[in-house]
Amino acid sequence: MDALEALDRVVYLLDRALAPGAKVKAFSRAAEVVASLPPGELEQRVAAGTLTELAGIGPSTGGVIADAVAGRPSAYLAKLE
Repeated sequence: MDALEALDRVVYLLDRALAPGAKVKAFSRAAEVVASLPPGELEQRVAAGTLTELAGIGPSTGGVIADAVAGRPSAYLAKLE
């Protein structure tokens, strides 16, 4: 699962669980940020540890993205599932 798929899945699960709107919006915004990045920048930022320096990417969203980029299961997503 790539980063956008992971973020979209989190949005779906949060929405389904009737999570606070701000949380859903945060993950939606993070997906928009990821989609707008030029090719390769996401991977570079994850490797450099600078992902959360992007506006709209916080610790929770950044963790989900980093897990997806690294090809490992997301604990955040697993908890929601």
